[in-house]
Amino acid sequence: MSLSLPPSSLSRRSALLGALGVGVGAMVPILSATDAHAYSTTVTANYPVLREGSSGVAVRIVQGITRAAVDGQFGPGTKSAVITFQRNRGLVADGIVGAATWGALLNTVRSGDNNNIVRGVQARLYITVDGAFGPATYSAVVSYQRNNGLTADGIVGPNTWARMVGASSGSTGSTGPVGTSPRKLYTNGRLPSSALASVGFGVWRLSTYCVNDFKAMNAAFKATFGTNLPISSGSSSAYRTYDEQVYFWNLYLSGQGNLAARPGTSNHGWGLAVDIGVAPYGSTKYNWLNANAGRWGFNDDVSGEPWHWAYQR
Repeated sequence: MSLSLPPSSLSRRSALLGALGVGVGAMVPILSATDAHAYSTTVTANYPVLREGSSGVAVRIVQGITRAAVDGQFGPGTKSAVITFQRNRGLVADGIVGAATWGALLNTVRSGDNNNIVRGVQARLYITVDGAFGPATYSAVVSYQRNNGLTADGIVGPNTWARMVGASSGSTGSTGPVGTSPRKLYTNGRLPSSALASVGFGVWRLSTYCVNDFKAMNAAFKATFGTNLPISSGSSSAYRTYDEQVYFWNLYLSGQGNLAARPGTSNHGWGLAVDIGVAPYGSTKYNWLNANAGRWGFNDDVSGEPWHWAYQR
């Protein structure tokens, strides 16, 4: 948390807003300005392909989002709703739900949201489909996540969506953590060299527990933007020793630095956090990380710091 950038007044993940067209008619999807669809095909590449004749819970998700009748059967009415949605989004209007259409249909939703994407969650979980992500929906999502070995945070992001739609193995692109978490083995800020590994470029090191997932995330970022993830300058932007934590803590206390964790408590001190220069909220690169980083276990977990990404597996 040491990047010298002014904290944004926007809440984290607030940059995914976009306006969609509005359809009319009984089987036409009604799209509102709060329906912000932003997943790329790198997220949805292994999602199931649905077409007329398909059935199951993934069909229910599509029906909820497009406002077709929710029965889990991909019939003529669902195909018509999908075609209208595809036309409104500038996609090939063939009535087939493949990677591109899944990407347009989905985005991360959480408590307080009220849109068609929430309807898809509710349809999948067999609860009241009203588009409002309230306490009942939150409770149902948390229960689903717990029952499926997911982080039970009540947020429906890439990992939860992948499980909900029945994505094929490897759809999240994650190698998973390696070995035992450093939290259980070492003192914060005092990891031995054997517990750290290069991120694959530059001077930065992360815990061997998460470095493979970071490398996979960087490879996807590089394939999209042509460059490595822009880690902030200075070796302490990834793993941070205890002495480095003391330095940044003192800067913070003196009013000369950004918010810093108390020494011995920083995720950097476990080698499980990295500062990535994708600020501000709403930038193209921030939006990409916001939509995709969860596939590899990373999350921007500090409000007001779009550069701080921590590993949460």
